Amino acid sequence: MVGGVGPEEIFGDYRALLFTVAYEILGSVADAEDVLQDSYLRWCHIDSSTVTNPRAYLVRTVTRQAINELRTDGTATA
Repeated sequence: MVGGVGPEEIFGDYRALLFTVAYEILGSVADAEDVLQDSYLRWCHIDSSTVTNPRAYLVRTVTRQAINELRTDGTATA
């Protein structure tokens, strides 16, 4: 927990931002939702007491997940 707040609440606070980041990278609502789901699962499995800036951590995680999604779909250009 960060400041007595659970991971669900923290993720929920930034969900709109995280969705926007994923959607801007992927261009698909379904793909963006998949990335958010994967990122949420990752977020729930870390020790959030080690995260000093949850917003930055989550944006970075979603960004990396979205880029990985592009790579695995073969839609990323070299």
